[in-house]
Amino acid sequence: MKVIKIDTPFELSAVVRIAPSTGDIIDFKSRNEATDLEADFNINWEYTHSRLLFTLPAITQDVAYFAGDKHEITITNTTTDTVIYRGKMIVVKEDTDIQNTHHRHKRHKGSNNT
Repeated sequence: MKVIKIDTPFELSAVVRIAPSTGDIIDFKSRNEATDLEADFNINWEYTHSRLLFTLPAITQDVAYFAGDKHEITITNTTTDTVIYRGKMIVVKEDTDIQNTHHRHKRHKGSNNT
C-alpha cells in the first residue's frame, strides 16, 4: 500500500510486473474507492534497482483526494498499452507522521528497563 500526503509532492517506488524501456510513457491512475472518481497523471520516472521511481505532484484536497480516502492505483506503460502495476493507496493529512520513527522502550516483566 502506498501512502501520500495532501499538498506535498511525494516520491514513490513500485516493483513493476514488466520493466519499462527508456522513452516509454508511463501513466499513473487512481480511483477513489468511496466516490469512484478517477485522477490520471503522466509521470516522469526512473527505473533503478528493479524499481520504478517517480514523484507525484502536490495533490490538493478536493473531491477526488480527501484525507482518509482509499484509492485503487494502476500504473500503465502507455507506449506498450500494458498494465505494469496494480495496488492500493491511502491519502493522509499533510502533518501525518508516516515514517513510524518513534522508538519506545518497552518495559518487560523481569527486566530493568525504565
